[in-house]
Amino acid sequence: MTYESAIQYFVTDHPSDSITKKGAIIRQIHPQGHHLVQVFLNAQNQLILRPDGKLYGRQLVARELDKELSDTFGDQDLIIVE
Repeated sequence: MTYESAIQYFVTDHPSDSITKKGAIIRQIHPQGHHLVQVFLNAQNQLILRPDGKLYGRQLVARELDKELSDTFGDQDLIIVE
């Protein structure tokens, strides 16, 4: 996955409400690469939920991360996008 595609998701797929203020990307090691979870947060860093109670976001397994995304994570497993 590229940094650009991760950020683009937040731009194009954000909830259509006024409470969404941030995004978060969480990384975990996966046998096939990296398990990534992208979610949306409000101003108090609380998760945004869909009307059915499920998280608003996505999760996927990326075989590899591009240099920019990898560098942004550094030695952390969380990126906050504002």
